[in-house]
Amino acid sequence: TYFGASFSPTVSYHTNSGSFDEYSDWFSEVRQDRSLATLSAALAYRQYVAMYTELALSVTPSDLYDYSGITSYTAETASSYGRLKFTGAATPSNGRIAQAFSLNIPYLLNGGPLSFAFPERAYLAGGTDFLRLTVGRDRLSWGNGMMGNMMLGDTLPYHDYLSVTFSGTDWFNYQMLMSFFTHSQNFDNGGDRYELKGIRFFLGHRFEVSLMENKLKFALNDAIMYQSEDGTIDFGVLNPLMFLHNLYIPGNSNSLLTIEAEWAPIQGLTIYAQGAIDDFPIFGEAVPPANGASPNGWGVMAGVKGNIPKFDDDYYYYGAEFVYTSPYLYHRAIDGEHSAYDLYFVSSTHMTYTGASNRYLTRYLSFPFGSDALVGQLRFGYNDPENFKAEANIFAMAHGIMNEYSSTHRYGDNQPASGILSTYNPFSGDGGSMEKQSGVIEYSLIAGGEGAWNVLPWLTLDGALYGNIVWNKDNAESSAVFDLQISVGCTAKI
Repeated sequence: TYFGASFSPTVSYHTNSGSFDEYSDWFSEVRQDRSLATLSAALAYRQYVAMYTELALSVTPSDLYDYSGITSYTAETASSYGRLKFTGAATPSNGRIAQAFSLNIPYLLNGGPLSFAFPERAYLAGGTDFLRLTVGRDRLSWGNGMMGNMMLGDTLPYHDYLSVTFSGTDWFNYQMLMSFFTHSQNFDNGGDRYELKGIRFFLGHRFEVSLMENKLKFALNDAIMYQSEDGTIDFGVLNPLMFLHNLYIPGNSNSLLTIEAEWAPIQGLTIYAQGAIDDFPIFGEAVPPANGASPNGWGVMAGVKGNIPKFDDDYYYYGAEFVYTSPYLYHRAIDGEHSAYDLYFVSSTHMTYTGASNRYLTRYLSFPFGSDALVGQLRFGYNDPENFKAEANIFAMAHGIMNEYSSTHRYGDNQPASGILSTYNPFSGDGGSMEKQSGVIEYSLIAGGEGAWNVLPWLTLDGALYGNIVWNKDNAESSAVFDLQISVGCTAKI
C-alpha cells in the first residue's frame, strides 16, 4: 500500500509569443503535459493484483479544439466513412502553453471547464508473472527512440485502454492493446443533440523476440484504427496473427505495420532501427500516381544511444537519431468521394466541456511530428543520480505541408505524386481552415539544454533553455523567426 503527493509548479516564458503560439512550437519539458500537483494511492497483493489512482491539478492542454454551434445533422457525417467536417465553429483554444488551469474533477461546470480527464492516471492490473490483464487510464508508448515511436508514441496525456500481456519465456513477449477514442459523430453533433452510438479505437499487437542473451531484439507491431457507426465490433480484428488488416472494409479500419530491431554489441551501446508501412502497393495493384492507386505511406527511423560510466553511479550519455516520414504516412485513402479524418492515426480525446462547446485533443498517436517530416536530433548529457543531471540538445527538421487534418483519397487523372517533402496536396478539395493545399517546406533548428538539481532528497529544481529558429513558419514563405524559450520548475515529493 502506498499514498503520496507531489508538487511540480513550472514557470515558462518565451520572447516571441506572436509567431510561436502553438503547442508544437515548444521543445522543452513543458510539452509533456506534466501535472502541477498530484495525490496518488497504490495497492498491490503480491504479483497478482495491483491498482493505482491519481488526482491531479494539471495545465489545460493548449492545443484543444472547440466544437460548437452545430445545428444540423447530415447523413454524410454519420456514414460508415465518418467524414470529419468542421461544420459550425471549430476553432483552436488560445494557443499559449500555460493559459489555464483545471482541477480534473468532473463537478466544476460553473467554476471552470468540466474535465473528462478524471483521473488522468488510474488502472487495475491482475494476473500472474506470465499473463496479465490491465484496464485503466495512463500514458502509453512502445519501443525506443529519442523523439518517439512510429507506432505508438508518448504524445498524449493519457489513453483509456485495455491491455493483455504475455511474457511466459525469457525470449518472447506479446501484448495486445486497445485504446479508445471519440467517434466522429461526437464532433459533428456538438452538444450531444442526437443519439450517439459510434465507437472508434486503436488496436495493436506487439511481438518481441530477444536473442543472444538480450543483446539482439526484434519487434513486430501491427495495429489498426477501427471505427463502427453503430458501436459494433468485428471481433476478427482481435486476431493477433492477422497482419494484413487491409483485408477489412476500408471504411471501417486503417492499418499500420512497423518492424523494430535493436542491437547492443557492447555494454553501454545500443544501435536501433524501425520501419513503418501504412499503405504500399504490392504485385498487381496500381502504383502511384496511376488512376485508382492509393498514396504510399511509410517511414524509417535509425539511431544510436549509449552511456559511458565515470564514478560509481555517475555516467555520461549520448544519442543520435534520424527519422523520415513520407507525406501520406498515418493517412487514410478510401476513394475519390470520401475522406476520413477519424481513421488517421490521430487521437480524438474528449477533454473538456465548457457549457457552450466540447473541446477535443487531436494529436498524432505515433511519431509526434506526424507525416511529411525529415528530422534529426543529437544529445549529450551527464547524470549523477543522487545530485544533478544536465543535457545539451540540437534538433533540426524539414516539414512539408501535410498535417493531421490533410485530406487524402485514391489518385484520379492528372493528380501528381508528392515528393520526399510535400509542397502541394492534390487531394485537398474543401479548402478547410485547418488544411493546407499548397505551401513551402518549413525548416526548424533548435539548440539548447536542460537540467535538474536534487537540492534535498524530496526536492528537485529543473530548468530548460532553448533557442528556436524557423524558416517559412507554418509552411508560408517568410524569413526566419526566432524564439528564446525558458522554463523553470521544481518537484517536491511527500
